Amino acid sequence: MDSVKWVIPLVVAVLGLYGLGCGGSDEATAISKSDFISKGNKICAETVADQTAAYERIGKEVAGKELTPDESRAKEHEFVEAVADTVDTMIDEFEELGVPTGKQETVDKMLSEYGQGAEEARESPQLFLSGKAFSEADQQAKAVGLNKCEGM
Repeated sequence: MDSVKWVIPLVVAVLGLYGLGCGGSDEATAISKSDFISKGNKICAETVADQTAAYERIGKEVAGKELTPDESRAKEHEFVEAVADTVDTMIDEFEELGVPTGKQETVDKMLSEYGQGAEEARESPQLFLSGKAFSEADQQAKAVGLNKCEGM
């Protein structure tokens, strides 16, 4: 019976330690502000470069051609979809990056605005082409110190 007295607390302690290592936290992984800005600006710059490449690729495809209105809309849609896809990838990369302490709300709003902008662009390419699809998100990016996100 004496051996049972110490086994129960041991099992409870082991289970407690196991529980600490399992599952996730609702809090995002913290990253220093300077690392976030450096890595985040790289993510944004790569996203803008991918968007520029899509623009140039489609531009070469249509250069010197007279497109029908349907063909023009199809190429417009193709470009907007390519841009929206790059934004979706960017959001995933930011979600993996982590967030500086005290910036969770701003970063969440930034990512939400970029996601919303991508969806709105898909639904209304003219909104994207007007340059307004990501303006709110760009403002949130600036608020957390990112300066390479503008221009999507």
